[in-house]
Amino acid sequence: MLAALYRSVAASLGDGDFYQAAKDASNAYAETFFAQKGPALQDLGARIFLAAAANAIDAGVSVEPDVMLAHFEEAAAAPPGRDDRTQFLQFYESLAAPRVLYLLDNAGEAVFDREVMRSLTHRGTKVTAVVRQEAVLNDVTPREAERLALFEVATVTTTRSPGYGLSAFVDSDWSATLFGAADIVIAKGVANLESLSHRRLPCPVLFLYRAKCEPSARAGGAARGSTVVWWRPAS
Repeated sequence: MLAALYRSVAASLGDGDFYQAAKDASNAYAETFFAQKGPALQDLGARIFLAAAANAIDAGVSVEPDVMLAHFEEAAAAPPGRDDRTQFLQFYESLAAPRVLYLLDNAGEAVFDREVMRSLTHRGTKVTAVVRQEAVLNDVTPREAERLALFEVATVTTTRSPGYGLSAFVDSDWSATLFGAADIVIAKGVANLESLSHRRLPCPVLFLYRAKCEPSARAGGAARGSTVVWWRPAS
């Protein structure tokens, strides 16, 4: 339903990326925040929490950059509603040469995702980052991936399909190739949660998001409005 809605809006506007200014402002803010307060390269756990809290930078909640960034700062200062970082790290550190498939979500938070990926590659991990094929809300597209230099820390590819979430992507042969080559999936945001949480996958998933509604809160077993770090073993 939402994918059809966003296609209709894009066709009506006909001006490319309606959220471009908001995405650029969020990225600039996040770069400054991380430069001043970002955890050390070796502190993967702290970087993961910050990336999860940064899912509050969501134009689906508010298109105003100041409001989105205020939501993030509140999230970054609060404890998580669910925190499975220990389970993730135990599994991750048991792998000799881990391969991580990282499914990105919003601009702004993508700065923090990049720094998680930097920590992973520093530890010898092969990372593949997936961005949206086309603009939808303030999600990361190839334009933002290039501007944020995601290629420095990952092999960057796209969903190869338009739309909200990952439903069309997950049903494609391309996703089967990517999932089949991964030891761990890191899925950012509620749209990716909605697309993956009910599916049987060949590898475990680390869901990182803000519980912005009751269904996403129930899925992660956390309070609504909290940050969720949910480790789901392979099903």
